[in-house]
Amino acid sequence: MNVTVKPLKWHGEPEWCFADTPVGHYTVSRRQNPACYRVESHGRDRMQTFDAPSPEAAKETAQADYERRILACLSAAIAPPRI
Repeated sequence: MNVTVKPLKWHGEPEWCFADTPVGHYTVSRRQNPACYRVESHGRDRMQTFDAPSPEAAKETAQADYERRILACLSAAIAPPRI
């Protein structure tokens, strides 16, 4: 079985954008000091931050975190058919 996670749908401008997901909310914003793009991941009970050198790298970081969360919820076990 091959499973893929859909890409995040980003809204906003390159300097500040966001994506809403079933597992939380991601934002990407430009920071001045140090000059970088900050990814904030707001989940049910926690917030994580990651820094990246560009908006594209920040979005890739958010996508990787999102995929990790989604895939952690799945199991490779195949269920027997229901009768």
